[in-house]
Amino acid sequence: MLKRFRSPFHGLTANSALLAEGRDLRLPHLTYLIVFVPRSSSTRLTHLLRAPGQYGDPEEWFSTEILRAHAPVFGAACTRDYIDQLCRRCNQAGVFGAEVTWLQMRRLCRETTFLATLKPQKLIWLIRQDIVAQAVSAVRMVQTGISQSILVDRQTRTEGKDRHHCDAAAIRHRLRMLSFEEDRGEAMVARANLPLLRLSYEQLVGAADSLVLTRISGFLGRPQPDGSPVPDIGHERLSGARSLEFAERFRREYPRMMAKLDRKRAARLSALDRL
Repeated sequence: MLKRFRSPFHGLTANSALLAEGRDLRLPHLTYLIVFVPRSSSTRLTHLLRAPGQYGDPEEWFSTEILRAHAPVFGAACTRDYIDQLCRRCNQAGVFGAEVTWLQMRRLCRETTFLATLKPQKLIWLIRQDIVAQAVSAVRMVQTGISQSILVDRQTRTEGKDRHHCDAAAIRHRLRMLSFEEDRGEAMVARANLPLLRLSYEQLVGAADSLVLTRISGFLGRPQPDGSPVPDIGHERLSGARSLEFAERFRREYPRMMAKLDRKRAARLSALDRL
């Protein structure tokens, strides 16, 4: 399942002056990591935690696109230097947050090396309870070219619906990929043996932003002050009746695959924390 990947640092050159400039900055006193599986509302969580200004900027700093945009600015050409510069340059009020998928992390280095270099004190593990709907969402993103509602206007979202069709082979492929990455992420957070908050897409989209922010801020040990305004992040769900229909159709057509997945994930889903 896992292919060999070229290092995201390929072709980059270290800049000692920029590295020294960054090392003059202080390291954060709190570092937390959100490990997530794609299409689990991680972007919504990023916007929610970024807005107050006291929970860092938990961006996907380790995606190839973002890494290659920032590493030259930091003078970094390897994982160790990039992480060190990130933590020093991109923390807010002494807090650094980041989001990463298992696959993004694995493209950089082994998980033990990644965690030992970043040194997070707390982990948030974000999955999706309905993994079939998650696979349909991933296929829809490819078909429509729309990844997040906040990135396009309503007309563009409406036009994208016309390009969304049921492709059972694509859904099955995505389902296997998501299951693989979820398994690896689950093993990673379990082995890390750090304070862990387990959440799901369904919890995030089903609860008020104020409740989500209160729960996570408490877990991070930086509770929201009483009366603090809840940011309006303008995030809308892209899923609709058509996606639900495709997910239900897939479940009916692949009952043995679904039964196997359900058995494998049962303990994982039961371990989710409450908001």
